[in-house]
Amino acid sequence: MTEKEKKEDKGTNLLQTMGESLSNIADTLTGRHLENRIREYTELYADVLLGLHRDLRNLEGRIEALPDKKEMDSMLKGLQIMRRLLIVSLGFSIISLGGVIWTILR
Repeated sequence: MTEKEKKEDKGTNLLQTMGESLSNIADTLTGRHLENRIREYTELYADVLLGLHRDLRNLEGRIEALPDKKEMDSMLKGLQIMRRLLIVSLGFSIISLGGVIWTILR
């Protein structure tokens, strides 16, 4: 690059920088900068709120799928009865096995 081209590039860069600075000043004075920031934050918070809303809907669906307290109590009572029956039947099996062994050894 020649010296003349370097000076022209510096001048162009200087003009671009000054133009951007003036544009930023104008945006600040007219409120456009503030408007852009408000729009940016509004979009961001809208996305966050929509995500939270979606998560709450998913949680509501999961909660509705859970059995209520009466159903849970009923299921627990049924399980306790089944447990008792299992213990009693296991006891009878052991007694029967003992009887068979006693009969064979006798």
